[in-house]
This record gives sequence, C-alpha cells and structure tokens, in this order.
Amino acid sequence: MNITRRELLTFAGGSILGALFTPIPWKLLDDSAIWTQNWSLIPRLPRGPETFTFTGCTLCPGGCAVKARRVNGHPVSLVGVAGHSLSNGILCPMGIAGHHLAYHPLRLRRPFAFTGKGADSPLVPSTLDEIASNLAPMLKDIRSSSSRGTIAVLDQRPGRVLSDLYRKFVSNFPGGIYAVAPGSEDPTLTTLRALCNTTEGTLGYDLENTRVILSFGAPLVDGWSTPGRTVQLLQNRNQNGLKLIQVEGVQSRTALQADTWLPIMPGTEAALALAIGGVIVRQNLFPAKIEKTSPDFRTYKTLVSKFEPEDVAAVCGIPSSVISETAHALASNPSVVMSGYDPAGGPLDNATETVIAGLNVLLGNIGRTGGISLHAPIPSPGATTSPAVGLAQVPDHSVRLLLIDGAESGHTYPLSLLKRKLTADGGTVVMLSPYLSSRSALADYLVPSPAAFESLEEISTPPGARRSSFALSLPLLKQPDTTVDPATLLAKLAGASGLPSVGAETVESCLRQRTHDIWLSKRGTLATPTGSSQTPVMAMASEEELWKGLSEGGWWVDNMQDKQVNPRLTLLGLMTPDRYDKASAPALDTTGTLKLIPFGWRNATMTASVAPVLSKLFQESHLRSLGGRVHINPSTLAANALSDGAYVKISTHSGNMTAQAVADPSVIPGVIHAIVGPSPNNTASKDRPEAEGILGLCAVRDDGSWRITEATIAKA
Repeated sequence: MNITRRELLTFAGGSILGALFTPIPWKLLDDSAIWTQNWSLIPRLPRGPETFTFTGCTLCPGGCAVKARRVNGHPVSLVGVAGHSLSNGILCPMGIAGHHLAYHPLRLRRPFAFTGKGADSPLVPSTLDEIASNLAPMLKDIRSSSSRGTIAVLDQRPGRVLSDLYRKFVSNFPGGIYAVAPGSEDPTLTTLRALCNTTEGTLGYDLENTRVILSFGAPLVDGWSTPGRTVQLLQNRNQNGLKLIQVEGVQSRTALQADTWLPIMPGTEAALALAIGGVIVRQNLFPAKIEKTSPDFRTYKTLVSKFEPEDVAAVCGIPSSVISETAHALASNPSVVMSGYDPAGGPLDNATETVIAGLNVLLGNIGRTGGISLHAPIPSPGATTSPAVGLAQVPDHSVRLLLIDGAESGHTYPLSLLKRKLTADGGTVVMLSPYLSSRSALADYLVPSPAAFESLEEISTPPGARRSSFALSLPLLKQPDTTVDPATLLAKLAGASGLPSVGAETVESCLRQRTHDIWLSKRGTLATPTGSSQTPVMAMASEEELWKGLSEGGWWVDNMQDKQVNPRLTLLGLMTPDRYDKASAPALDTTGTLKLIPFGWRNATMTASVAPVLSKLFQESHLRSLGGRVHINPSTLAANALSDGAYVKISTHSGNMTAQAVADPSVIPGVIHAIVGPSPNNTASKDRPEAEGILGLCAVRDDGSWRITEATIAKA
C-alpha cells in the first residue's frame, strides 16, 4: 500500500501509517479492556537478572543523567540520577518515557523515497546506496558550480563533534552552508557574542551566584537548559536569596512560580527593556566604566531617553512604578537579563533580542560574578571550516540540496521558514529521522536514524552552562540494522560523488576523537555518575582510561577557568536606533484583529516525539493541553459572540483552521494563545493546514521570528 505526500500532510491515513510502520496495534485501548477481562492474555514482562545502567538522555540539548533499570538486559524504567552535579536527579516526563520511543507507532523502519514532487507522489522503499547514487550527480554539479543553488546541512543540535563533521562536509562545496535550527541556541548569549565581537570561548550564566534574574519568556522551570539546574536553584530561593522576575504574556509555569510576574502585552518587550535601560541611565545606576568602554553609549542614552516609564506603562501594561523597581533590583544585585525560546513560539525579533541582551552590557554583567562568563569550549583539534548560520539568515531560494539532521532539539518552527530557503523548484531534501511525521512530506528521501537510547550518542554542553561538559548516551536497546548512522550517510555521499573523506565514518569514531582531544588538553575532571568520586584528566595514564570512565556513565566537566571578555562592548550592535523605534512601537488593534501567539512545551511540539504512554499527561489529566485548542480571555470570546468550549475558525493571511476555544481569564484580552502539541490519540485533524496546526497560520518575518500574527476568529 503506497502513502502519498498528501496523506502525510493531512495524516488522512493515520491508522494505515500505524499498521505499516509498527507492530503495535492501534486498538491498544480496546485490547487493554479485553485484557482486564481475560488476565491470562496479558503480555508477560521479561524475567531475568535485574541490573542498572547509567547513561544520558538525548531527547533535547539538556542532556540529563539517567539511571536505567533493566530486566534481562531490557530497560523497564528510567529515572534521574540522584546526586548528579549537573542534572541534580531531575528527569522530565519525556525523558522518563524515552525508552518507549523505539516502539512509536510512526517509527521509520527503512529508507524511503518519494517518486516525485507532486502531492500524489507515493512513498516507496529505497536503500542507502540507491539514495547516494541518485544524489551523486547533483553533488558533483554543485561542487563544480553553485550558481543553481548550493548544499546545506540543518543541524538541530549544534555543538557536537558530529556538528564539526557536518561543517567539514559542506566546506567541500562552493557556498556550502552549515545552518542551525531555531531554538538550538540561547538567544541572549548568541546576541551577546555579537555585541562582544568575539568568536572565542563560550558564554554561560553564573546562575549559582546570581541574585536577580529578569527573564523575557525563558521557560526556566519548564525545560530550560538542564532542567535540574534551575529547578534546584529556584527551590532553594529562601537560602540563596535568588529572585526571579518573569516578563511573559502567557501565564506559564515559570510565570506562576516566579517571585514577580509581569504580564506584558505581546510585542512590547523592546519598549519595556528600553524603559528599564532608561531608568538605569537617568539615575546613574550603571558602572562608570560602561560610559567609557561602550562606543555607542551616547547613541543608547539618546534612544532610551524617549522611553519614559509612564509612557511605556500605557503600551505594555506594566505599571511605571514596577518598571522603576525592576531597574533598581537589577542594578543593586548580581543580575542576569535573558530572553528565551518558546519551544513553539520561537525567538523574539532581532531588535528586541539585542536590546534585552544590551541590558547585561549596561549593567556590567559580562565577566562579573553572578552574571555572564566566557569560558573555554570543549577541546577541539582545530578551527572548523564553515561558520554556523541561523536558519533565518540563510539566503532565500539558495539551497538546492538540504540534509536535515535527525537529532531532537525539543523545539519546532513553521515549515514555511524552511521551504523558502529551498530553490524555486523545491530543491532536494534528505531527512534523517527515527519517525515518520507530517514533516516527512517535505523530504524527497527519508533515512531512518536511531531512536533515543538505541545508539552511542554525545551529550555536549547544554545552552547557558557555566562550564563545558561532555558525556556519552549509552545504548539501552538494540539498534535496528536498517537505521543509519549520520556519519555513515556523509561517508556514503562523499564516496558516491568522489569527494575527499570527511574523516570519521561512524559516530563512535567521532566520539573517540573528542575523548582523545579532551585527554590531550589535560583539562577538567571525570566524575562518576552519582558524583561520589572525581578524577582529574591530568592524572589519567591514557585516553582509554578516560573512554572507559565515560563508557560507564561518567561525566567530564571542565575546570572553572574564565576567559577575559573584550571590554569594548556595544549596547546596540550594528542596528540603528530607528530599528528599535519600530520594534518597540505598540501594535495597536485598529482593524479588529487579535494577536495570535503560539506556545508549547519542550519535546512536546511534534506528534512523533511524544511517547504514546504519555497520553495521560495530555488527554486525561490535562496537565498539558492538546494541539487544536486555543486559550482566549472570556471578554474576547464574548466580544466575538463565542463561548467556552466552542469551535472557532481562526483566520490569518496564511489560511484558516478550526480549533476549540478555552475560556482562560489569565490570557490578556485581545490575544489568542494557541497550543502547539500532540493531537488527540496521536493523529492529526483534517482541519489543521498541512498538519502543522497553528504554525501553518503564523507569519514568518524576515528575521525568522513568528511569535505574533494578526488573526480573526469567528464561530466555526
């Protein structure tokens, strides 16, 4: 039975997909009911010796430590590792069920290819050799001339040694692009790197010594960085004196648990940041050296003078007294100002990100205890050949051949952002993934990559970490023979097209190379999984000793040695003040439209990455909401003649879809909070455009942001 692109986009054949790609029956609930009446029919769990294995979770960049209980070698439960110095025993619900994902109903079991570009093109079985052979002429043509488009690799989890391999591969082609997906890096630290005008070292937050965190939407208690780090810090606020101020238009878990929640009107974050900066400048609350070392201080001072707290309060909905109090709290304590990627809502616009990051420069937080430090990255043999480029910065219609990495980032983004980077004919897309999903319809070739806990993987430094770290995710399950190692795919493509070798041909050989580099550096220590003992790398006789410790679940953590930061930091970067005037201007509702704001949870924004066993989390307990629902203030519903639970038609310039309205008093009037999450029973609705749900309606701006889209609602 053939499956077409159209069926993947709409998931019209959801039950067919399940039957084709997995032995798990879709009538699982019905079978469970039968088993309760016939206990003898219940499948028996394996019996055998009980053992425990220490490993790490790779479902997102957080890289939490895992203790797996195994019976007869098979994992039956996963928990966090108590006493672990980085993750502090915390493991999120997705990680707890991570070993179930190998049996996901949409598991991709072998390579496939579409026979054409049309919506009715069927998906047919293929082999890795056939895919490499088909792509070889294109690779040779691109290498001889990139005039018709170049090659790009989209890395969904940068910072790995595999990332260096991707960079080396694309450097063989004129104009080759190494791109990183939205949400794969901390936006504030990325922006600060540009303000610092440095490419050396890695920036990180010294949260352990911070006393005030001003967060513009960072989900600090809902999967930010390594969850155990921030959870422990916030739980111990009575002892460490930490204060969290959350600026967010959504009443998220972080907003609920913050010391102060500032429910800002979406789209006015830049105005608030500039107003806070204005208070700091007018009252001389900044270090005196900033005026001398920041070359654009005078320009910044002129800009923030336009943003009086009283005027901004009327725009963003935050009282002027609170704006002033926030500025004083930041200036009188070791502080950090950050923004954060919503896993579904994406980044703020560039101007807003810059003015938020610039507050750290104004306060002198860079290189300060309790602020932001610059530390050495993981040891590497040398400089990489292709710089990292954000997906939004890739020139439109420039990519003729796109390779999409199969790692999970925990975030999602509108497909329209990716499509417009491909050449006018749609380009050619090779997608590595353990699962089949609606996004598979974008690809021309589907290559099955290992699922979580099936292969040896790298756990690299989480975003925002204070020090570099490195560990291994050790396999708990047998990897199917049909899955493809990403390094093997690159080696096949290189061989078929006559390219020089890109180096290692397996992920394991890449990881051994990284271990070798760490051992040669003699930096850092190797801690046992529970942190009971630590061994300095300089005391190890060989790299095999380090590899053995890592293979037993140990974690390497670098020494606490900060690097010097360039003292001449800019406050505004390369952007002109008029860009900030435009970004901070209120988006007034003059046409009767509403602000559509998508939001979601890390690792729960795409159907294929959520284990079916977690349906209780979404469908029964309602601790997490399902996709296809929108939260709207009761007054907004009433103004549009709608009621709680009604089905509404949401319309934007990109199309329309039907969703169920949920009356929610915490939502700011005039705003639609649209959930991006699993659809009921892991199937998609025909009412969701291209099975993307609300993301298919979002307007993607030139800078790659899509947080706010003008929309209207009506009764469906």
